[in-house]
Amino acid sequence: MTILYGLIVLSMALFGVGIGDIVRQRFTQKSSTNPLGVASFIYLLHQSIGQFVRRLGFILIQVMVFCNGVYGIYIGITHQSMNWLNLIALDVAILFFSGIVFLLLRLIPQALDGVINHCKKTVRQGVFYILYAGIINNISFFASFLALLGLSIAFLDHHGLIALSMGIVVVSFYTRVSGGAYKAATENGLHDSDSNALHLTHPTRVLKSSAAVIAAIGGVYVDIFGSWFLAICSFFVYLVHAIEPPQFLDLLEIPEVQWVLLMVGYMAIAMVIVLIASRFNLPIRNIFLDMGYAIAVITFVLVVITAVYLNMDYTFIGMICGVFVVVLGIIFFTNYLISGNHQPIQFIAKQAQYGASNSLISSFFNGLMANAVVLFVVIMGVSYMVATVGTIGLIMGLVYGLSIIVVACTLTLFSLLSYQVTQLVDTRSNPAMQPIITTLLRLSGSLDGIGNTLSTLSGVITGVLLLTVSVSILNGIPSVMSVSGVIGFGLGVIITNVFYAVSISGTYGILRESSAEIQRQLVDIPYLDASDKTHPNTQRLCDRHAINALRAVTIPGIWVISAVGILWYYLPIEGIYSVLVGIIVTAVIYSFFWSVFGDSVMMVAGMMRQGRFGGQATSIYRQIQQAFLYAHYFQWVLVPSGVILMKLAGIIALVVALSST
Repeated sequence: MTILYGLIVLSMALFGVGIGDIVRQRFTQKSSTNPLGVASFIYLLHQSIGQFVRRLGFILIQVMVFCNGVYGIYIGITHQSMNWLNLIALDVAILFFSGIVFLLLRLIPQALDGVINHCKKTVRQGVFYILYAGIINNISFFASFLALLGLSIAFLDHHGLIALSMGIVVVSFYTRVSGGAYKAATENGLHDSDSNALHLTHPTRVLKSSAAVIAAIGGVYVDIFGSWFLAICSFFVYLVHAIEPPQFLDLLEIPEVQWVLLMVGYMAIAMVIVLIASRFNLPIRNIFLDMGYAIAVITFVLVVITAVYLNMDYTFIGMICGVFVVVLGIIFFTNYLISGNHQPIQFIAKQAQYGASNSLISSFFNGLMANAVVLFVVIMGVSYMVATVGTIGLIMGLVYGLSIIVVACTLTLFSLLSYQVTQLVDTRSNPAMQPIITTLLRLSGSLDGIGNTLSTLSGVITGVLLLTVSVSILNGIPSVMSVSGVIGFGLGVIITNVFYAVSISGTYGILRESSAEIQRQLVDIPYLDASDKTHPNTQRLCDRHAINALRAVTIPGIWVISAVGILWYYLPIEGIYSVLVGIIVTAVIYSFFWSVFGDSVMMVAGMMRQGRFGGQATSIYRQIQQAFLYAHYFQWVLVPSGVILMKLAGIIALVVALSST
């Protein structure tokens, strides 16, 4: 109990730090000395993100009311007693996580305002304030994460944790998939506009920047933290089934539980240490990556010391060391494949000079190699851990592996802020900013695309973990080779492919309507094409774009839930379980391949936009741009859909397993 209360107190203290930083950034914005164009752009960015936030809030409230109604009808039909705690857990998860998402999204414009102010001084100060803003925002989110985890353990049982997990999946689905659809539709619908020739307050620039923030923070960031939370909840659910304690809180006396909770707390401690250390005169050549490595190493040292202190088996400690090396190795390997600073992407860019088809073929090869290597490592690693440390050790190892991905997720904030600064500062009118912009381009170039890859990796790990827990609860895999099992697996594959098809169709509808709205505003609003003359109607533009993005993901989501629900009614347990396995396997096979493929094409197009490999003046550039738009659907629509689908199917598999025992 002492550990639990300590975590709650720590989480509340860190949450206070985050709230204090919000107040500080409010005052920073009021005292902004940015040029008129930059200040206007940040104001419009704040407005456009606010429109998405409001629309998303309305949708999530409707989803919450719908879930409550369905649960009430189910209770009435089956004549069961109402478990109000589970219902409250679902509602709290939706409200709590969506509230934190809204807070972070609204915080980015203020952080960007402060960063640009300080980038006017020296390279070191500019980089430091990006680092500072990223870590502070991360601590704000992490404090909320700790608070929700501590309070959930204190007041819920394992059924409540499952309801909480489902609420997190709902929020992750809407933020991740709608954020991806928002970005994909923006890029595809507005690609004819030359963003380098547009002034800051042009509707195209505003919509593109809003899409980047929503996809990175409202999508990737929340998705990765949600995966970590699901893994921790499944750990407690499995322990309840395996140990059957008299009271749920009795689990806190188990050394393995103490280790997991302390590991989560150590993450926060490591972030604070790195934030303090960043004040010193550190080299900035690879400072963003260095800070990520520092947090991971500090946490690793603390968790190993804790494992020794709790007298855990040396086999388990060796497994933790192996997970640390393997997860960092996968992150480094995928970053090597998709970073513009390394040979694979440079090779693809050189191949593109002989035709865009060559870049697509090379990118397909990149994606297939990454998919093969990562899946092989995950399968072999899971098999080895089950054989050596058992199911509990496996779950603990995967939870720790997800914590490393959470650390790496922080880098997406650094990359986002760095990229936005490079897009807002005009070095022609302010040549003194050129060294800072050059440095930021180099630093963000090593991180571009890593967010999608990390999200996919976390989804694969979480899906495998949930499936493993459900199999353990069932004491073995159901007979998937029966007639109903084979049919169920095939239906799972079909459900997944239909889900992908409907998602792409909905995204295409968004870009057509948004493009028409931009053209209407350019005609109806005088001087909209002129810099600092007038502003676009951001409220209408981004409101319609947000509505269409949310609509594009709602229909596929209803399809999956309805299809699985109907099949659950008609198929025996081995059939419905096979359906879920089919969904997870299909999504796992597709997602990592699509992620690396899309990121590879994106990086090549980005380098040419920056003037490398012939730049935009070459005849091949437009073909590369078309290839990028083609790959964008994979990168921002299909990958996010598959990631959330894995976790949704995993949660349902866990519910099926518990209801069958």
